Amino acid sequence: MIENDKLDYFYDLWTLKESYVKNIGHGLSIPLDLISFLFNENNIRYENRYSHEIRYFKQYHVDNR
Repeated sequence: MIENDKLDYFYDLWTLKESYVKNIGHGLSIPLDLISFLFNENNIRYENRYSHEIRYFKQYHVDNR
């Protein structure tokens, strides 16, 4: 993985985890290692060992211009 790709992947994971903990209102009191995201073509697979709820996530990439 190229260095820029690693950084992009880090930000993708971080923003997904941040959006989740803000959405449920618990903030960083939830250990972030209990929340996982996996990416494939157009889907984001979500796994949560904190609770067994179902959530759906979508990312939008903003144009640099």
